[in-house]
Amino acid sequence: MAGLKTDLELARQEIAALRGERNKLKEALRRQLGQQLDRLASRRRHELAKHETPRSLDPLKRGSRPRKSRRDILADLLLTCDGMPQR
Repeated sequence: MAGLKTDLELARQEIAALRGERNKLKEALRRQLGQQLDRLASRRRHELAKHETPRSLDPLKRGSRPRKSRRDILADLLLTCDGMPQR
């Protein structure tokens, strides 16, 4: 009977050690994957920035149309709502 208790205790110790090793490996893998994702995201941002059209060359962004002020936008919205039927 004492031999079984000893075997059981040794097995529990081994299981605890294996769980600790597993947790360390999981954490190392998580950190490594996080670093890889960070590098990929950085490369992606760099590629997007490299291909982005400068504001001065993009006719939609360079201000080919005058920008409306908030007051003008609100006035347009109110005029549009004036023609709507009341509920």
